[in-house]
Amino acid sequence: MDLDVFTHLIRQHGPELETWPDKYRRPALRLRDESPEARTIWEQAMRADYPFMPDHDHPVDPIRANAIVDAALRRIRNETPSVRTWGWLLSRPIGAAFAGMLVAGWFTGYVLMPSPRPQSPPGTTSPLVAVLDASAVDITWLIQ
Repeated sequence: MDLDVFTHLIRQHGPELETWPDKYRRPALRLRDESPEARTIWEQAMRADYPFMPDHDHPVDPIRANAIVDAALRRIRNETPSVRTWGWLLSRPIGAAFAGMLVAGWFTGYVLMPSPRPQSPPGTTSPLVAVLDASAVDITWLIQ
């Protein structure tokens, strides 16, 4: 086993050589013990994975672990879920801003915008009316 394969296997299987597949474990242990570069790579991987490894030297007291879990569950049970209501919209400053925007929108849309119907001079027909006028179209084919 060379250093590149060792580095690849550490990235793939982690630094704990006991969990590696059997065919790689003995050559990796031999390389780690013989090569200072391999030992450095292995120690760096161990330091990087240390927070995720179980601490077998200092086991957690079961009473303390149960107390921590009970406190967390008690806090979860006692918390009231946050419910979004429309009450914030009716508070005075926000309600006034909302009412002002409503009036401004109505004023802009109704007063300032032109009429949707085009004003044509008296005696002339608008092109839209001419297109939609049914007197000029034979619709007998529709009633068959």
